[in-house]
Amino acid sequence: MAASVIAGSLDLAGYQEGVGSNTRFNQIYGMYQLNRTFLLVSGTGNHCIRYIDRVTQRSGLFAGQCTASGFSDGIGSNARLNNPHDITLDKTNPSSELIADHDNNAIRSADVNSRSMVTVLSNLASAPRRMAWSEENSTLYLGMDSGTVSVNWTTKAVVQLKPSNANLNYRGNSLFYSALTS
Repeated sequence: MAASVIAGSLDLAGYQEGVGSNTRFNQIYGMYQLNRTFLLVSGTGNHCIRYIDRVTQRSGLFAGQCTASGFSDGIGSNARLNNPHDITLDKTNPSSELIADHDNNAIRSADVNSRSMVTVLSNLASAPRRMAWSEENSTLYLGMDSGTVSVNWTTKAVVQLKPSNANLNYRGNSLFYSALTS
């Protein structure tokens, strides 16, 4: 099976809305398939979330203001992010996506219909990179710069998992939690 680029360039980074290879991204760290047509991607270096229409290969802004970092809730381009990383479905609210807002040490929620973004967790002790839900969808695990934490999604209580050098990792098509030994 041959891979093909649906948007962006393998060689050129930056910010540019467009179609196919005329689009520019700067460090994509997260991606979520919203439905059969649309992908959401975190434009980490551009501080925004963008969509890609897989049929037309057109990209567009979903949330944040590309090339301008910051921290504010809002709708569409009125919201501000700072190096967003992972994107995942909010299993408790299927019309919302959760975004790991890395340099703001926060988890943000964006409604997929209105594009309204709100902060659901802030002042985290470290910067979130990756997210994964527990099997019963009541706990969100966050892979942070300083280890892994669990968040009881009902109470929003954050607990550092032991050992502190544990990591939430991706490999192939799997996500796993591992304790690293020195």
